[in-house]
Amino acid sequence: MYSALNKQKHKALVLLQLSGKQVGIIGLGSIGMEVAKRLESFGCIISYNSKHKKTTVSYPFCSSVVELATTCDVLVLCCELNEQTKHIINREVILALGKGGFIVNIGRGGLIDEKELVKCLMEGEIGGAGLDVFENEPRVPQELFEMNNVVLSPHAAALTAESFMNMCELAGGNLEAFFSNKPLITPVISISKTIPGKCLSNCLKRKEMNKTLFGVGEEEKEVRTSLTARRNEARRKEKDEDGCFPLLVKLRQMSEEENKTLREENPKGEREQQRKT
Repeated sequence: MYSALNKQKHKALVLLQLSGKQVGIIGLGSIGMEVAKRLESFGCIISYNSKHKKTTVSYPFCSSVVELATTCDVLVLCCELNEQTKHIINREVILALGKGGFIVNIGRGGLIDEKELVKCLMEGEIGGAGLDVFENEPRVPQELFEMNNVVLSPHAAALTAESFMNMCELAGGNLEAFFSNKPLITPVISISKTIPGKCLSNCLKRKEMNKTLFGVGEEEKEVRTSLTARRNEARRKEKDEDGCFPLLVKLRQMSEEENKTLREENPKGEREQQRKT
């Protein structure tokens, strides 16, 4: 764009400022709350649609996505994908958002009827879209690449060194809590019975495990702490001098002891292995 402007081959850009925009968030869970917090810092006016009205926030609640779209400049999708939310953004919602509206999807591609979105973008029925996920990943409709009012990213926002370290710490904290018979940092708190096959079976097993060990059952109280806060809580847990969780240290020690035993039992094999390397 800079090169095109220098060569005077780029049309004048008319940009929009974020401050003051009405932003509707679909799915006000832990991720949705983090999005809302950041948008508030830019002076955006937040409203939301979710499975249930949140008693802990003051944002206006809209009982339907169409109602939310009619009041917003931007829709941000942060909800899970299931049978109820598949194609939750359809032509009716897009038309309700209007010609100056924008859709940002950081949830799952199937939340949007992608064919209708492409059609509405081509017809000028919506202002633009920012898409991090797609309905048939990794395939992306070719038309989207040719639109100046669409921003695409490859569903790779988590691929940073910091996020991988956070994942390891969170997994370690959950393992430590599990083997200490303590509540998990990130327990399974809700299950959609529409999840198909083996995935549902695994989820139900985890749900039953949580109920047995930690009393998390049908009442399924809402966890109001964000993932970030829970991750930070895990970080504050006692660590050893190497900065590792005690449970992981134990597992590492067990592995080292087992390897030592194997070497003692088979010293010849070890020497052969050393020669090969």
